[in-house]
Amino acid sequence: MTEAARDPLAELARLLPAVLDESALCELAARLQPLLPGGKAAEAGDRLYTAAEAAKLVGVNVETVRRAIRSGDLLVAARIGRSPRLRREAIDGWLTNTIELTDTGPRRRVSRRQSPLAKQSLREAFKEG
Repeated sequence: MTEAARDPLAELARLLPAVLDESALCELAARLQPLLPGGKAAEAGDRLYTAAEAAKLVGVNVETVRRAIRSGDLLVAARIGRSPRLRREAIDGWLTNTIELTDTGPRRRVSRRQSPLAKQSLREAFKEG
């Protein structure tokens, strides 16, 4: 007996991302949701976001979100194929933690010291004029 015959759901989960595009997978998930135990349709709070959608929502580059996922700072709710899906609560929590880590006051760039010669030469130029 093959593994596919033993576990048809695992085989289906493996094949679906290769056959259907993202919008078709989302539509299929919405149609199947009421049939699952519990029978409630997905609410707005249950929506899963892609990395690109999360980046747009937060206002950062998509690579920033991907880095946070890889480092474990941003928790992944599920994956469709290799594509991570994120819950809104996880995105908000990550944003809050990130702000708390960097909110130690205004970031200031260390100014470079100017050569005393440059100051003297400017002063001299204005004195003569």
